[in-house]
Amino acid sequence: MAAHGAARGRWARSLSTVELTATEIVRRAFEAWATRDLDEMVPYYHPDAVYDCSLRILNPEVYVGHEELRRFSAEIDAIWDVFDVTLEDLIEIDEERVLVLMRSNARGRSSGVELVDTKAATVFTVRDGQIVHSKLYPERRDAFSEAGIPYPETE
Repeated sequence: MAAHGAARGRWARSLSTVELTATEIVRRAFEAWATRDLDEMVPYYHPDAVYDCSLRILNPEVYVGHEELRRFSAEIDAIWDVFDVTLEDLIEIDEERVLVLMRSNARGRSSGVELVDTKAATVFTVRDGQIVHSKLYPERRDAFSEAGIPYPETE
């Protein structure tokens, strides 16, 4: 009975996302991903959502769909012994697009290499209550440019 209730809760949550703003949907999805709660995260993404990581220096790739989002998370966990990401800011670009500024700290599983306080950004597009596209920008300036927002001098 508990499993049925949990499934119903996830279904109800995914239906209610239509009523949330794009910014709130992105916030919730990001927070779920940051804690690796993929069962919580996936309903915020359209089944054919694109997560474009093609600008990454290591392993550039574009992930499409829920299973590939899960694969992306598994790849992160396989490569990094520690991978902590913190939401720094959410900037509403328009009704559908949100710019997320984040910082991460990581330590390589085999190499022990540490990345400390690495800044990046992602532009998310939300339609009909679900994320349909997101693109990671290792250089924040590029994300601001894509969003059509002036890059802050204090950055």
